[in-house]
Amino acid sequence: VFPVEETRGRLDPHLETLARRDLTAVAEHIASPSYLFKHITTQEVAYNLMLVSQRSELHQSVGEWLENNLDDPSPYYPLLAHHFGQAGDLKRAAQYNQMAGRQALAKYASVEAMAFFEAAIAADALRGEQSSRTLRSHCHILIGDALIDSNRVLPAERALRQGLALSSAPAPGGTFGNLLVCARLGILSWAQRRWPALFLRLAPEAERAELQFLARAHQRLTEAIYLRNWMPGVLHGGFRALNLAQRGGPSAMLTATEANIAVVMSAMGFDKAGAYYEARARAGVVAVESLSLRTYVLFALA
Repeated sequence: VFPVEETRGRLDPHLETLARRDLTAVAEHIASPSYLFKHITTQEVAYNLMLVSQRSELHQSVGEWLENNLDDPSPYYPLLAHHFGQAGDLKRAAQYNQMAGRQALAKYASVEAMAFFEAAIAADALRGEQSSRTLRSHCHILIGDALIDSNRVLPAERALRQGLALSSAPAPGGTFGNLLVCARLGILSWAQRRWPALFLRLAPEAERAELQFLARAHQRLTEAIYLRNWMPGVLHGGFRALNLAQRGGPSAMLTATEANIAVVMSAMGFDKAGAYYEARARAGVVAVESLSLRTYVLFALA
């Protein structure tokens, strides 16, 4: 990535001189010849002596080199996000920050995950009219995930609502709105059980992953609302998650939402509907590969 073509082949003597002057050291634990600054101040001075345009060009070159030369870039998502962010490549900075956040969230590193998601939202916001509403929606929803995992229920609910408000399946806020949408979805659920060929329609293949993601978001929102004991929101969330998961096609998420709605229906005294969804969830749980999700479903059914 050295930017001066005519001197690219003559770097070694310069690097050896820096090492003799004790400004850098050879990195012995790395197979290829590599040099490290011996002190952070030296690195910062060298870095800040460059023009911003020069630094941006180098960051872009390093980021693109990593993209093109790594068999598996996933361990380097934070590094890629850093380089493209410093290069001003906001689209790729936002994307890699989101991927780094998902990676951290999967390892239950909630604080780190939220920092990556917030950085992704900030980078995308700077793109103006070219910004991605879907990316911001996903990041807010995943921040809500991390907050629930940290037992911060009220901030989690706010983050989930903020993310869903940017999606095609927003969550109504007030009691009346929740009950109104819940009634419509409840009638639709009854019609789908009665006449599935007429009322149970799958979405196009390209839309199904997004629908399943939104189904999970509503399910997580339902968890947060349940913990503060607001039943209109619980009812709406259960029906909305089920409806989205059904449109998204057969999946582990559909099985989880069927287990949830079985609990809701039985608790309300609609035993026949509860038994219907319980039977479907028990049939589907055998195909759920995720141990945590399978446990969630069996716990709900129990």
